[in-house]
Amino acid sequence: MEIFMKQPALTKRLKRIYDFIGEGDRIVDVGSDHGLLPVYALMSGKCPCAFATDISRPSLQKTIDLAQANGIELGCACCDGLAGVPDGIFDTVVIAGMGGLLIADILKQNPLHSVKKYILQPMTAQYELRQYLNRNQYSILQEALVKEEGKIYNILTAVPNRGQKLSEKELRLGFGVENEPLYEEYLERKISRIKMILANLQHSRTESGKKQEAAALLALYENCQKSFNKIK
Repeated sequence: MEIFMKQPALTKRLKRIYDFIGEGDRIVDVGSDHGLLPVYALMSGKCPCAFATDISRPSLQKTIDLAQANGIELGCACCDGLAGVPDGIFDTVVIAGMGGLLIADILKQNPLHSVKKYILQPMTAQYELRQYLNRNQYSILQEALVKEEGKIYNILTAVPNRGQKLSEKELRLGFGVENEPLYEEYLERKISRIKMILANLQHSRTESGKKQEAAALLALYENCQKSFNKIK
């Protein structure tokens, strides 16, 4: 692994996550792996303190090595999710680069009472994660779309203890993403994927429920596309 002796560069995805961090936020980076985000946040002066966790000891060691090589003091714990994070210190939690169902499970298992904001970047099951937030008194404040190496990622910020009722469109596509520059391409990809699923189900006699669900989802996406084309 390359060790940086100056502030490390962030990928587009990590840079957008960093942009959601507020000045003076005390952050926890869950599943930190290489540790680029917390080390960058500390070296930039944006964050006064940071804590990194990872369930893998070798992965966490990458974070420790990077911090030490750059003279950075960074709290670390080899643990599952937030289990090893001291409560009452940190106000912002970043959980990125893992599935939406796992993110929801981490939020459920070890909530920190001092946390005021979550920055979440699910690789899969974005719909299920939004459902969990919607049903458990979280409110999504903002959602961004970032394209990196041909893939479009959802990054969202959420706050606890502030109920919100998302529409089916918001649950499926994201909260406020129609204002994102990548929205048109993002929607086109959603439509193409659903059409492919429907084509694969076309001759199946046992998957009528899945066909109906896919058809309804396609109609939702195509209506969103029509509405967007009218105002762009």
